[in-house]
Amino acid sequence: MRARFRTIVWLLTFTACSGLWIDAPVQAQSPPADTAATMLLIDGSGSMWARFEADKRAKIDAVRDRLTSVVQTAGSGAIGMTSFGHRRRGDCSDVEVVVSFDDDALPAQFDAAPPSGPVGEVDPGAAHAATLAAIAKLDPRGKGPLAAGLRAAMAAIGTRRPASIIAISDGVDNCQQDACVTAAELAQASPGVAVHMVAVGVDRAVQPKLSCVADATGGTFIAANDSAEVATAIDKAAQLAMLSERAAAPSPLAEPAARTTLPGGDTLSAKLALTSDGKPLSVPAHWRIFAPGATAPLAERDASELSWRLEPGQYDVEARIDRASVRQTITIEPNAATIVVLPLNAAHLKVAARSASGTEPTSSSTIQLTATNPAGAEQFATTTLVQHGRLDVFVPLGDYSLSVSDGVAQKSEQLSLAAGTEKTLDIVLQSGSLELTAGASDISPPLDDVVFAVQADDPESATGRRDVARSRAVPARLTLPAGTYYVSAQSALGEVRQRIAVGAGEVVRQRLVLPLAPVTVSARIAGQPATASQGLVYRIAELDGEKREILRSLKPALAVKLSPGRYRVSAHLDAHHIVSSQDITVDGADPVDIIIDVAAAAITLQSDTARSGDTQWEVRDAADRPVWHTPATEPKLLLAPGRYTVHLDTRDGRKSAAFEVKSGEQRLIQLGSAAMP
Repeated sequence: MRARFRTIVWLLTFTACSGLWIDAPVQAQSPPADTAATMLLIDGSGSMWARFEADKRAKIDAVRDRLTSVVQTAGSGAIGMTSFGHRRRGDCSDVEVVVSFDDDALPAQFDAAPPSGPVGEVDPGAAHAATLAAIAKLDPRGKGPLAAGLRAAMAAIGTRRPASIIAISDGVDNCQQDACVTAAELAQASPGVAVHMVAVGVDRAVQPKLSCVADATGGTFIAANDSAEVATAIDKAAQLAMLSERAAAPSPLAEPAARTTLPGGDTLSAKLALTSDGKPLSVPAHWRIFAPGATAPLAERDASELSWRLEPGQYDVEARIDRASVRQTITIEPNAATIVVLPLNAAHLKVAARSASGTEPTSSSTIQLTATNPAGAEQFATTTLVQHGRLDVFVPLGDYSLSVSDGVAQKSEQLSLAAGTEKTLDIVLQSGSLELTAGASDISPPLDDVVFAVQADDPESATGRRDVARSRAVPARLTLPAGTYYVSAQSALGEVRQRIAVGAGEVVRQRLVLPLAPVTVSARIAGQPATASQGLVYRIAELDGEKREILRSLKPALAVKLSPGRYRVSAHLDAHHIVSSQDITVDGADPVDIIIDVAAAAITLQSDTARSGDTQWEVRDAADRPVWHTPATEPKLLLAPGRYTVHLDTRDGRKSAAFEVKSGEQRLIQLGSAAMP
């Protein structure tokens, strides 16, 4: 049986059931009998691959990165890992204790032989190798049996104390189990194990179904809505779970006194309401407790209700939900329980943006809430709040501008929200989605060089229509107000137009067919097939409509597809001032194959007096216009048929000769003592 080694690290105890770490000087206390045991319970359901809107990072990547950092820097307390939904799709029994505490305690390198140091000592960083490896390999894919995961994690902890669970999930149990009931049952059967719940990108309306897990077990609930908040939430949960020596420091708040009016011997119970006479709220808030007038908090936590043990005296209690906050001075009397309801003097606004009545909120829509007066903006962290699809927010009383948009569909309202207002708005944009592609046929691959343009009727426009949207995307996905539109797909090779109706709540997918025929073009220069080195340029221009040039190519042979119409195909030898053209008609899908015969002669110039660095050739046409010149000693050139004069300038003087060439001819022109051929 292989030997096992563990590090025994003495940690200061953490005040039982406090659910909070406070960074303040403390008195030394006796260490616990064993090191802290922390079980990571990580959601492995497929939805963990969803990305945060703010930074486009997958939830699991943000969780994995921060957990890796936390575990790497943790002390030598045992860390295990349980996951659910990480192995099989659609299986509510997919729950596994991936790393037990025994596996975490013994690194693989110690399986065969004991470490070289003193017996019983293990490198704390190496002690968590199994957990780090499991975090790195986690690949979400299945359902979300959170309740079953809690049971497995608690069973793995067993009788170890102190112990806690860091549960990280992006939703409620979707396997017909109630995690709240499960947590209450586990807290009664296995007391002393706090579950610190980190909710990753969970809608506010759903959060109470997760915060109850923390409340039932004496843990803390922390909501995180982007990568930065995930990192902060995991750090805080790690501190509370005693993953570091600093986290094990006890709270300086008073020890519990025997009381019957509040749970757990707490001396303060605080709840929130929209107004002083309103009913208490049940949504999570961020609570902080201060010494009077202080800026650094003595304690803080996230919960729907604050229950705490405090020494007699005065304290400032602050609570914040979204953009609304309140701070009030509370007096704790000796041997008395204080129960208060703090008024936020705020409004609760819910907005859902829908494309049509009865449809689900559209995640592509943008909801923007802007404070428009000083009273409303005073407590607004930023004057504008932006969400997608749904908005559920607590805001200070005041005036606001609400704007909802999805593509080019827009609506706006002006709101005046009084304290205590609970307002729910359904914004129906009466919009639909239009998805456009274009191809040579109904079944051909989509073309990727198309510009889609959408127009609507506009009697006030000079053309009777106005531009609504343009897109080069493949496919082009556009959200439009319900109506009839004129859609065109235009590429360099053709254009097609179509009238399309879009209804509210509809998704219209339309393929625009550009009927293209294959056209192949090749050229012969001076009687020989064109080569890439000759600098040939093909140009294709429309002969109808706008008569625009639609294509250029440097290839010696050209294969394109053109829509029906008349075109001029030209072969240009720009360096030699030679152009040959041919007009073609494309009709239907019938292929067109043409050969352009470039009328030219291939000429070679020679002279017995031409020397490198002392030679300048010039060729002029019959009108005495220069058409070509070069310092080469034996140049080769292409000339259009006709009469020319060639001049050679060297240090010996100028030599000239007149000559005539015909298309397809290949000539050698010599200037020198010998007679010219």
